[in-house]
Amino acid sequence: MDTVVWAIVLLAVVAGLFWLASRIEPHWSSSDGTHFTCRVQEIDLTGRPTTRWYEARCEVVEGGVAITKKLLMRKGEAVDPRPVSARSDDAPRGKAIYLLPGTPTYAVRVPSSSQAARRMDALMAR
Repeated sequence: MDTVVWAIVLLAVVAGLFWLASRIEPHWSSSDGTHFTCRVQEIDLTGRPTTRWYEARCEVVEGGVAITKKLLMRKGEAVDPRPVSARSDDAPRGKAIYLLPGTPTYAVRVPSSSQAARRMDALMAR
């Protein structure tokens, strides 16, 4: 009977850890906010998302933001630098979501306390 109880406890702990791992978004930002990791989602012309949120690396280049998808152990293709057009008012608590116009439009999500968020706000003010 003890074995069954411990097996159930172990499964509950593992399920809890998987749930916690799915909620964590790793983020890194350089001290000046010009290089950072984020979550990105592509949006079509009607405003609907066409992809799930995926992890990417971003770099601020000449007043725009260049996105490079992260693909396991290698980098994906880089997207040409795009200006920051807007910041969402309906972002989840502790997050900031910015729109990068073009085809497709990109939504970039970073923690609102990050240096990257401050840099994106500065780019949007231009």
